[in-house]
Amino acid sequence: MNLNIYVKELKRSRVSLFLWSVTLSGIIFLAMAFYPVLTQNNLLEYVGALFENPMMKSLMSVFGVNIESLTSLLGFYVAYNSIYALLMGSIFSILCAVSILSKEENEKTAEFLLTRPVTRTEVITSKFLAFLTQLVILCLIFLFSGLIALESFKPKDSTFMYLKDNTKKEIASAFEKNPEKFRDSFDLTEDMIIQSMLQDAAGELEKNPDVLEEQNLDMNVIEDLMDRAADDPEGLLASVRQEPEKYMKLFNIPPEEQENFMKELAKTENELAALKEEIRNDPRRYIELFNKDPGMFLQRFRTDEPGFNRFIAEFSLDKKKMHEIFIYYRIDIYLIINLYYFLLMFLMGSIGLLISLLVKRGRTVTGICMGIVFGSYIIDAVSKITPQADFIGYISPFKFVDINVQNPEYMLDWRRVLYFLGISTILVVISFIVYRKKDILL
Repeated sequence: MNLNIYVKELKRSRVSLFLWSVTLSGIIFLAMAFYPVLTQNNLLEYVGALFENPMMKSLMSVFGVNIESLTSLLGFYVAYNSIYALLMGSIFSILCAVSILSKEENEKTAEFLLTRPVTRTEVITSKFLAFLTQLVILCLIFLFSGLIALESFKPKDSTFMYLKDNTKKEIASAFEKNPEKFRDSFDLTEDMIIQSMLQDAAGELEKNPDVLEEQNLDMNVIEDLMDRAADDPEGLLASVRQEPEKYMKLFNIPPEEQENFMKELAKTENELAALKEEIRNDPRRYIELFNKDPGMFLQRFRTDEPGFNRFIAEFSLDKKKMHEIFIYYRIDIYLIINLYYFLLMFLMGSIGLLISLLVKRGRTVTGICMGIVFGSYIIDAVSKITPQADFIGYISPFKFVDINVQNPEYMLDWRRVLYFLGISTILVVISFIVYRKKDILL
């Protein structure tokens, strides 16, 4: 690498880099400023109606937008800013890479450059590293601007629970050492028991889906009843007692079976009471219930930091637990999505570098570059809207950027990383070979 060429290239592009950085940062802040408005003024209710339209739902999926993503701070950030990061970042990258070599021919400065005591390998290496430096700077500015925006516009009540396996084990272990304190730390309400029972029932239905077909049951009806049971168990049981015919009809139970139905209802109530008493008296069952759904117990601390701090002190837990469990967004997911942004931009830049060496002097390549970026984006969009055309999306590099941050199992996919790095490396190596052999017009 030649340091003089590298530094000179950075100086020549500093204004362009500054303008792109300011523009992208400004867009991020403008978009995130809308999040508190959306969450605090019940606008989500109106937006929800929009997603009931199948056509709009499909269209919004192109941008990775759904009603769940809009309720999440990070989901909202990705939904609103991905299009700018993906499109504008790709445009910056490909145009920057194209101009970094072609301008020497277009501005007729190649003769001056190549007559100096430097090799072609040094020239292209210096210029490529200058391009890469600009790309890294832009991505870092985008990353830190996003972090500042997320911290600036997060509403106080927008935390969600994130329990890592080691955190669950740590709390459960503390309870096992002193189960009496554990029981006294929580109010064991009936809805907790019912939620646990419903989770078991839902698990059985997932294992045996044929039961629904055999009894001609509607899963939507069952899910609705489960939600009601979890929210107001006593109210649901009272409703069943008052209108048994209504619920018998839902489960296709004939009228003549009403007496047996009421007996089963009474039996269920007795089982519930017995289970509740068993869990109260047997710490092991209580801890078993906690391990099944820790969030059910810890949720009450979501807006009660003093109460959680007392709980932590009582069981000698790490004082940082409150901010590890109740978080606004996962920083690891944020870093992963920004890594995908960088990899896509790097690939687009690699394409631009090769294009600049294949096009003759005097021919504008801006249109070609814009066509590649927008064409790739449209191909990916079509593949998302039309399931039958999903396979064509693999032509586009946009397909390999995972923006589904709402997925609980979201993590870095090394196959995607290898795709971007593999193709980018091949394109860069070809560009180096072509440049060393190219007849450059002076």
